[in-house]
Amino acid sequence: MDNTIINYDRAVSKWVDINQLEHIVSVEDLKRFYNKGKDNSNSWLVVQEWLYTEGLRFANLAEGTKVIFRTLREMGFSIVIISHKSIRSVKSSLDLHTPAINWLTANISEFDFNLEDELFLEQSRSEKILRIKRERLTHFVDDLLEVFLEPEFPKEVSSFWLTNITTEIAPSNVTQINSLSEILNHV
Repeated sequence: MDNTIINYDRAVSKWVDINQLEHIVSVEDLKRFYNKGKDNSNSWLVVQEWLYTEGLRFANLAEGTKVIFRTLREMGFSIVIISHKSIRSVKSSLDLHTPAINWLTANISEFDFNLEDELFLEQSRSEKILRIKRERLTHFVDDLLEVFLEPEFPKEVSSFWLTNITTEIAPSNVTQINSLSEILNHV
């Protein structure tokens, strides 16, 4: 879900403004900045907590999400969101599920999305993969290549790695895409 259907650019911009930072325009930039220890008053975990709670107010639905949801539903596909989302943040034990569910409710309600049956927020990557198997998915999109590289990831699932990284090449069983709308070329 994060970085797949949620675009944090506006939230990052808000954090950058609040903290008077420069030359940071993406989540990746922000993560690199805090992981290098250039700001001792905050850590990446603090920033992540803010992005996944308060910062969600500024996040947008990722480009192409509405089109892909609408088109796939029209084609007869079921859509299920399976995300690795801990219930509580590591640093301060903030509730991470409620803000995510509220954000989804506000942003995908037009698709008659049944959050009880079509949303799964799993506690770990291995639980996420087990859920993919249990739901018998035929296609799966993720922004983390590592998910597809897990030995337990089901090989029969058509896998789409959503990324703008051009320095890494996806394995032959994973289709690298730059936008959600590219999926339509493969279904």
